[in-house]
Amino acid sequence: MIVKLNSTEYVDSLLHLENLCFDSEAWNKRALKELFESTLAHVFAYIEKEMVVGYLSFFAIADEMQIATVAVHPDFRRKGIASSLIESAEVCAKQNGCTIGELEVNVNNHKAVALYQKMGYKAVGVRKNFYPKDKTFGSKDGYTMIKQL
Repeated sequence: MIVKLNSTEYVDSLLHLENLCFDSEAWNKRALKELFESTLAHVFAYIEKEMVVGYLSFFAIADEMQIATVAVHPDFRRKGIASSLIESAEVCAKQNGCTIGELEVNVNNHKAVALYQKMGYKAVGVRKNFYPKDKTFGSKDGYTMIKQL
């Protein structure tokens, strides 16, 4: 079940997902709480058996949906959760006047790149040194990907 989160009730669950999925690049608790203080931020969670197994956050700025995070628990990947979260976020973004979806993804995160391409996003550029060099992907470069909503 996908729910739009409007309070910090699930921040500890989001933090747990961040640490599982992003290791040294994970957002900290303060940053997650700040999402709920921003009038531009939107947070969706995928809840299964009372457990948050995935979440997505985005910012609606002018006519643009800027996806900040998509995270799915490793035990629940490849089940369509990320796709469902993106679809829900896009519906919300359109309702908030967004006409473009935009995100950044590490050029070596091939699974995420494939997911975004499947969802209609296209790479339009590379941001050099966008990410800190990490052990998972070995690259600091990120694709900028966009989609007309």
